[in-house]
Amino acid sequence: ASGHAGDFLQTIETVIIPFIEKEYRADPSYRVLAGASLGGLFTLYSMYTKPELFQAYVAATPAVVVGNDWLLGYEDAFAKSGKALAVRLHVTGGGNESPGFLGGILRFNQRIASRRHPGLAYEFRIIEGERHAGMQLEAYTRGLRKEVATALPRVRTWSWQTKRGDIAELPGTGEQDPVWPWVTSTRENCLGVDCPKFDECFVLAARREAQAADIVVVNHYLLMADLVLKE
Repeated sequence: ASGHAGDFLQTIETVIIPFIEKEYRADPSYRVLAGASLGGLFTLYSMYTKPELFQAYVAATPAVVVGNDWLLGYEDAFAKSGKALAVRLHVTGGGNESPGFLGGILRFNQRIASRRHPGLAYEFRIIEGERHAGMQLEAYTRGLRKEVATALPRVRTWSWQTKRGDIAELPGTGEQDPVWPWVTSTRENCLGVDCPKFDECFVLAARREAQAADIVVVNHYLLMADLVLKE
């Protein structure tokens, strides 16, 4: 009846996540799961089944009505368990969706809002004028943007003031904050000498300082990063 959601979640945990975090630049301490419709239903199921697996969840127009509000049984069992739900959750519905389908989303919103889970950062939005498919892009954009929105103004102000570009200078925004992949470059997307800000690059400036120094103390990561950039 569940569509093998448990099997799929186990595959994500034991196969997909390890592969992504091995092969790509990813932050294991801050994972976000997003899905729409049946994927949104699975997103909520995952949150109640293994809330510690992801730190944020984006459920766009989740199909709560499937199986006669099947999900709400998981929600009720979780609430009665007394477990913590210290995650960030974004749920959306389309204002022009069918009343029956939207009703399931509204019932879920009413239920979870009444729980007042300590540590839960919850946002609910109805995207007016959109139906089931049309609202999904905006729902994803809003949900993911919300994850970085609180830090972006601080990062922008800091970027105008910093002399070295060391992210450790910015208080309240740790190295694992989800904002950094949005505002920093990697080997894959760095433009190198074609970048219009190349002469102002903090990495380039640090390399120049190192070349001018008599003694350089460096860790293995920085040494390898420098070798990659020289390629």
